Amino acid sequence: MKGVIVIIGYNRPDSIRRCYESVVKAMYPENEEIDLIFSLDHSGMEAQITEMISAFAWEHGEKKVITHEERMGLRNHVISCGCLVEDYDYLVMLEDDIIVSDSFLLYTKQAVETYDQYPEIVGISLYRFHVYPQNGRFFEPEYNGSDTYLMQVAQSWGQVWTKRMWNEFHEWYLSHQEFEKPFRMADYSYSWDQRSWLRYFTGFVTSENRYLVHPYHAYSTNTQEIGENYKAAGTDFQVCLAKGQKEFRMYAPEHCVHYDAFFEREPDEQFSFEYQGERVLMDLNAARSNYGYYRYMASTNKLNYHVIRTYGLRMRPQEINLTNDIPGREIFLYDLTAVEKNNMPSNKEQVTRYQVRATSWARMSYLGMKEFTGMIQERVRKKIRK
Repeated sequence: MKGVIVIIGYNRPDSIRRCYESVVKAMYPENEEIDLIFSLDHSGMEAQITEMISAFAWEHGEKKVITHEERMGLRNHVISCGCLVEDYDYLVMLEDDIIVSDSFLLYTKQAVETYDQYPEIVGISLYRFHVYPQNGRFFEPEYNGSDTYLMQVAQSWGQVWTKRMWNEFHEWYLSHQEFEKPFRMADYSYSWDQRSWLRYFTGFVTSENRYLVHPYHAYSTNTQEIGENYKAAGTDFQVCLAKGQKEFRMYAPEHCVHYDAFFEREPDEQFSFEYQGERVLMDLNAARSNYGYYRYMASTNKLNYHVIRTYGLRMRPQEINLTNDIPGREIFLYDLTAVEKNNMPSNKEQVTRYQVRATSWARMSYLGMKEFTGMIQERVRKKIRK
């Protein structure tokens, strides 16, 4: 089996160096050839960055640098890099603001060997989500003994494709330069503009009802630096990396925990929730705007439908509050065929308390007041300057 690691860069030499240093320090399978490719979009800094890369050591295979004479933009750049898998069995793609675990390639190799045979699997994530990006709610997948679970969420913070996986996406991509939002696709990912390659991959996954393999422990993390995607540095999406892991337990898809593109639980061996014999649509993250053909929905969003009953938010992950019949008024079970005013008390405070963990209300109030005061002071300074 022959693999390739592709580091995508633009104009951040320090980021490229840090990404490379994490890659070169990792553990590698014995007697396996793995190439390292740096792909640099046109920025005017290619010569400087290429000179830096020339000093990088690489003993696992061939080291290459690809430069582009004209600016491609992130979408076209990523697509061109994904197509490099044609000469390999699998490809690991890392944008330059990514740092990897020392176990990332051992995890990659076993995940490729385990999941490439399943047509429903079209990607392997190195990153472990802990936050739902649309609204910042914490995400905790239920653990069932495997090192992996399945989710209809693609991401760009460390990902792997086999030749089969990438080619299936690429064929769909070439014929879907315009596409309507699939029911299973989250609003926020569809709202990304056409410069986003991830919008297309997510469209492919959700419209074709495919899945990506996600890890319970992170093998990559996002440093969230200022660049194309972030106007300010932050730590919202940084996660703790697994260290020293050499053995992995990976279940077949039918035995894995499943989540959809809204980070909502789907029926699997460990979870099922129905009402009157019908499947209940999950909206515990309160992010859905389309309920499709479903009659019943469980949501933390207060909506004007008939409330059949309510549940509390006490246990984690949040969906097991339903199966454990936890009492409370944080989750509403709706009959979507009966429109009527919801007179139940607001659940916003309780839901917020469930989401805000290990941070005192005094501290939260302080941060809120500090931010508010800063905004007022900035407005006053602008008026004075005028």
